[in-house]
Amino acid sequence: MADVEALLLVLALASDPARIDGRAAWYTTPGAPLVIPVEALPAPYRASRLLAELRLELGLRVELALAWGAEAAALRAAARHAPPLASDAQLDLALRRWAENACARFRIPADAALAAIASDGNPRQPTSEERGALADVHELLTTLAWPRWRGPLLLVPYGVNHAAIAPGMARVVRPALPVLRIPGPDRDGLTVAIADLCLSLSAPPAEGWPAWLVSGVAGCAQARGSGSGIPERAMAERRAAAGVAAIRRLLEDGTVEDAGLATAVVAALLHPNRRRRLPDLLELLRHGTRGAGAIAAAYRLSLEDLAAPPEAGRPQR
Repeated sequence: MADVEALLLVLALASDPARIDGRAAWYTTPGAPLVIPVEALPAPYRASRLLAELRLELGLRVELALAWGAEAAALRAAARHAPPLASDAQLDLALRRWAENACARFRIPADAALAAIASDGNPRQPTSEERGALADVHELLTTLAWPRWRGPLLLVPYGVNHAAIAPGMARVVRPALPVLRIPGPDRDGLTVAIADLCLSLSAPPAEGWPAWLVSGVAGCAQARGSGSGIPERAMAERRAAAGVAAIRRLLEDGTVEDAGLATAVVAALLHPNRRRRLPDLLELLRHGTRGAGAIAAAYRLSLEDLAAPPEAGRPQR
């Protein structure tokens, strides 16, 4: 009898548990269900299986996976959370605690919006231009439930070895203490990099955000960072000059041949009177709605509206 029970145990553990939580794993056997303490499972396996247990709240799954040492997998799972981080109190707290611990290791302030590393590898104060780049993106993408991470954004120069980011990597995309290599001395380059990080942390679909959106947000961020601003009339003239057919191609193609037009289209969507609808647009794109249809549903703007010359006096939606 003991041999039979041992065989059933081996067969059960060779399969995936039917259910798992923070205390136990349930296996289906020919007789009664087999329940074993979750600590009996290898830590990497139990963490990956728990993160896939959709019957549990995301915050609990992430908290337990972090406690079990599966930091990369837990933070990847947390990055797929589209609503505001504060909407899941357990997730929010788990990310804050992880960020605080990481900040302590790197000797940077956990309560700052921005932290930076000097060329000698030691912490330094962010410059006014670096703070300005973050403020530019905050103003531009504030409707994305800002910020999309917990802890500071950490800036590390290229060529500096630092434990927060592997050599050769340009960024670490995670919803707690994200890291960016400083792209150059100009504010606009950093503004573009921060804006792209925000998009990447806004639960993109598996195939990524459409190219026109990524390019357009980058163009708007570059304009803000360079100090030129996003002139509404010039953007409307650019869209009108391109026309409906060109805007339709932009929104349907998988690549962007005209970055200026992408910027002009996204500038219309990020207009102060419309940007509150950006989360609705992302939600539609996240679930497979194509560009023109997503814009029409989220903003009630047709391609003809986008291509209208500024003097046409189209109503703001």
